[in-house]
Amino acid sequence: MVCCRVRLAETQIRQLKFSEAESNLRLLAQQTPEVIASQAHCMSQQGRLAEALTSLQSAVETYPKNIQVLAELGRLQLMAGDYSSALAALEEALKIQPENTEFRYAYAQALRDESSQGFGSSHKAGGIPSGRHRSSLQGG
Repeated sequence: MVCCRVRLAETQIRQLKFSEAESNLRLLAQQTPEVIASQAHCMSQQGRLAEALTSLQSAVETYPKNIQVLAELGRLQLMAGDYSSALAALEEALKIQPENTEFRYAYAQALRDESSQGFGSSHKAGGIPSGRHRSSLQGG
């Protein structure tokens, strides 16, 4: 039943039916990090960015190395214009999955947006961080 509900929610997200997907995700008894990240994505797509960020910030305290939570947090912080926080979250995601092109693109976008706002970057001058760890998840 859980697996079917998650698949239904994933399909609804692809169909841009975020409200329906969020409802199905809320019905799950087990709130895994992946479910929390998907719920936050749905909230943000419904204009509830602050609520989504609060949910993810709480989740990252419990699951600090979960790739999906980190990546979604970084993406939403980027959307909110919080570039330094987005860079920090995306750096953590890239340490786990350095080959992930979606994360690398979001990281580059955060660097670009941060510099266009006139902020000095406190991040590594070498650009996108690299790492040797690989997650068992296929995030992104």
